[in-house]
This record gives sequence, C-alpha cells and structure tokens, in this order.
Amino acid sequence: MFNKNHYEVGPAIVRIGGGLFLFFLLTSIGFIVYKSATFFHDYGFSHFFGRNWNAKAKPNGEFGVGNLIINTSFVLLVSMAIAIPLMIFAAVFINEFMTLF
Repeated sequence: MFNKNHYEVGPAIVRIGGGLFLFFLLTSIGFIVYKSATFFHDYGFSHFFGRNWNAKAKPNGEFGVGNLIINTSFVLLVSMAIAIPLMIFAAVFINEFMTLF
C-alpha cells in the first residue's frame, strides 16, 4: 500500500532542515563575531562593559552596557523573589486543598 521510500522521506527532511538551521546559526554567529572584532580591537572589553552611557560624547557616543546588565539582574532577582514563593504556595494549595473537591 505504501512505498518503502515514503517512510524514508521524513528523516531526510529533518536532516536537511537541521543542517540548514545549523548553517544559518553558525553563519550568524560568525558574522557577529567578525563585525564586532574591530570594535573590541579598537576599544577593548572595558569600554563595552563600562558603566557610562553618554550619547553626546564625541565622536560617536559612549555606550557601556554595564549598568544595563546590573539593573536587569536586579529586576530578575526581585521578580524571582516574588514569583517563586507564589509558585510554591499555589502548588501546595492545589495539591492539598483542591483534591478535596
């Protein structure tokens, strides 16, 4: 009823799709590394991870992501401090009290 080759098409499509995904992923990573190499060569990592953010600085502005990383980490910790106890209380409530109904 079905041709044997019919069952071999699915894995081939998955392999081709996976190969294309890896190709584009590695190409994108390579492009980002290639384009950012000149910046890090000229300015270094300390300029990128610095805490200064001044768009009016001459000639091209000064944009450090240090404060962004610190503030994002702070927001993450505060939200987890609120969410984790709520999640545990909700799980205990569902397990202990909702089974009575």
